[in-house]
Amino acid sequence: MRLGYLFIMVSITLLITFITVPSLFFPKCKFCGKRNIISRTHCKYCDKKIEQDYISMLNQTEQSHKDLKE
Repeated sequence: MRLGYLFIMVSITLLITFITVPSLFFPKCKFCGKRNIISRTHCKYCDKKIEQDYISMLNQTEQSHKDLKE
């Protein structure tokens, strides 16, 4: 009985992880809809510029924190 409960809980956790992780680390291109590695600035498939990558989002939040301190 306990193994069944453990199996169900681990399965639910893995399912949620598999659903949310790709959107965090592999952003979609707005033009073709395919996922790219987070460090890319241009889409691997259609070669269009990816508007907002994760690194620039981090830099923007760091800048806004610096502005608030001043």
